[in-house]
Amino acid sequence: MIRCVIRQMMGLALVPEQYVPSLFANLGQELNDSERDELIIQINSGMGLRTKRIKFRIAEQRTKELYDRFNNNQIKVEELLRGLSLFVVDAK
Repeated sequence: MIRCVIRQMMGLALVPEQYVPSLFANLGQELNDSERDELIIQINSGMGLRTKRIKFRIAEQRTKELYDRFNNNQIKVEELLRGLSLFVVDAK
């Protein structure tokens, strides 16, 4: 569950700006107290930046598809964030 929340936090940078405050406010609600404490420890640990790698075409296509579906009102902003969060860590 914590990994999912961390991915969604990283995915916030890819979501349209007007939705970020409400999405951020909802992120930790699914965690219990001990999971929240662990999340805070992980955030405060000062993890280093990952090295950049070549982006795969399929990840770019999927990201574009997510944005297209969102812009056509086929998915909600929460679903956009959830979908984008899968590529934050995996898009290398």
